[in-house]
Amino acid sequence: MPLCGICIEDLDTPVSLPCGHLFCSECIARAVDAVSPYSTLHSCPVCRSTYSVAAVDPALIPANLRSHVLPSIRRIYPDFSGQTPRTISGPTEIAMENSRLHAENAALRTACVMWRRRAEIHGAAIVGLTGFARTARDEAIKMRCERDAVYKHYNLLREKLPASELSLHPCLTPPSNYGEPHILPQTSYEIPQPPSTEIAPPASLSRRPLKNTSPVDSKSPSMAEKELPRPAKRARHADPV
Repeated sequence: MPLCGICIEDLDTPVSLPCGHLFCSECIARAVDAVSPYSTLHSCPVCRSTYSVAAVDPALIPANLRSHVLPSIRRIYPDFSGQTPRTISGPTEIAMENSRLHAENAALRTACVMWRRRAEIHGAAIVGLTGFARTARDEAIKMRCERDAVYKHYNLLREKLPASELSLHPCLTPPSNYGEPHILPQTSYEIPQPPSTEIAPPASLSRRPLKNTSPVDSKSPSMAEKELPRPAKRARHADPV
């Protein structure tokens, strides 16, 4: 049975770190708590490789990657009862086993790099979507506040409208007794007359006595024509032969 790398005893509730070393759950918990000040980055007590103890929110991990994302300190359930130590005899078999392990390690490193890149891409996309969702939520809250302010102003103006109409048109005040019609008083208006255009004669003319004029009958124009002298007739001269 493997031993704990901290207490050098048999493993009790074994846990594994990302580097692959096994420890007792209580031993690794004491090692994490002993670090002061508190930090989310720690190093393996055996190989000094760093690991993080920060909790990851599953909501930020894509659904297709959640089964592959595990905490740094994870519980394992090894079965050491039926295992028998494997004996390797000969340098050829040792070299083959070594090459196999190197190939497996290289494949795991390549897969780890690929999955890390995918996780970074998905993480960046999720961070962008999270920021967009936060911005959209803030804008929605702002628009809701503006809408409430507009509704409040509208209701206030609606309440003031009847009073303003009555103040602008006092004659539209409804009568107290609806059975009798409300008749407005009649007002008579006088149309002003234009000023007189007659011109008074000068004072000098008004003082002169008027001549006695007899009425002229219809024949007076002809009589005047008879009194006028007629023009003399011009003598005709005979043309020379």
